[in-house]
Amino acid sequence: QYNVSQQEHERMDYIAKTLSSETYEIMLSQLSKTRVLEAYLMKTGGSYEGFDDIAQILLEEDYVRNVLFAPNGIVEKVYPLAGNESVLGLDMSASGAGNKETQAAISKGELYMAGPFELIQGGLGIAGRLPVFLKDGFGRSYFWGIVSVTLDYPAVLETSSMASLESQGFRGRMWRVNPDTAEEQTILRTGTLPQKSLERDYELDLFNSTWTISLAPAVPWYGRLSCWLCVGASLLLSLLAGIFVYGVDK
Repeated sequence: QYNVSQQEHERMDYIAKTLSSETYEIMLSQLSKTRVLEAYLMKTGGSYEGFDDIAQILLEEDYVRNVLFAPNGIVEKVYPLAGNESVLGLDMSASGAGNKETQAAISKGELYMAGPFELIQGGLGIAGRLPVFLKDGFGRSYFWGIVSVTLDYPAVLETSSMASLESQGFRGRMWRVNPDTAEEQTILRTGTLPQKSLERDYELDLFNSTWTISLAPAVPWYGRLSCWLCVGASLLLSLLAGIFVYGVDK
């Protein structure tokens, strides 16, 4: 029992590490695009005019919904405009889905990942919110606004190896506590996890957001036929050994 259980734990540790690494790499490759927006503003002194050609490069992947500029937190420019018209004028520092992360980003001056959450233009998305601080003519830093990259969910995670867990004998769920509702929100899952006592949880830190990966064997060790066959064989061998010893003593 111990050996089987320990082997399962080691395999789940490896799977969790793999899932964590690939999820981080996906998000890093996309949310780092906010740094391109930031760099452009720093170069132009806060102007996003002429950004169209660069925007096309950032939008190459089908699951990139948009990139946008929000001076003082109010969205003024979004690429592409088609399908994202309703985003214009959005106050990202006001109340609304995904905006708590925006407020935290402004407060801490760091990149925050928001979502998955419902987008006002329809569908679900995951977004990177980066506050931009520029310098005035006296070299003093001031808050320019927010730049953001929005990704279609769940499309951005469609290459996750979570889907292959059951073929490896495990089930899993990736989830977070939604800051807007304080409730658990499932992000990815495969099958239904068995009883809680068999789960192992692994925290995944993603750009100031915490997701959790919960894993468990698809079938507990004590529910497998092979396990009971081994137990039966062990009992039979013990019985035969006992009979043999008894016969020798006679």
